[in-house]
Amino acid sequence: MFKLRLRLLQNKYSLHIPLNCCDEGLKIMHLGPILMNGNVSVGKNCAMHINTGLVAGGLNGDSPTLGDGVVVGIGAVVLGGVTIASNVAIGANAVVNKDVKEENVAVAGVPAKVISSNGRLLWNNKKDL
Repeated sequence: MFKLRLRLLQNKYSLHIPLNCCDEGLKIMHLGPILMNGNVSVGKNCAMHINTGLVAGGLNGDSPTLGDGVVVGIGAVVLGGVTIASNVAIGANAVVNKDVKEENVAVAGVPAKVISSNGRLLWNNKKDL
């Protein structure tokens, strides 16, 4: 009965997030499609925007692993058995298909690459110009 209710709610809100794959503090920034593979691992205090996917890639079916405090931008996709370090900001519409080992950086593009050393931790430290 519980699984049936879960499936109905997942389809109604397009939030396909399996049980026990996310640690505490997951933020869903906007209601809209989010797709996660059943084997994905998401750390504490991560944020997901709409139209994002954390999915298996290739033929081996490996799933992504996200560290603590990762922000996944609108339309971004993380493919395969990649590992994302803590406090990484993934830009809108980015396709991440390789590991991001450096913490607190921003990645963007197709394929994604590091574009800034200002990751999630520095977003709230605005300076007056």
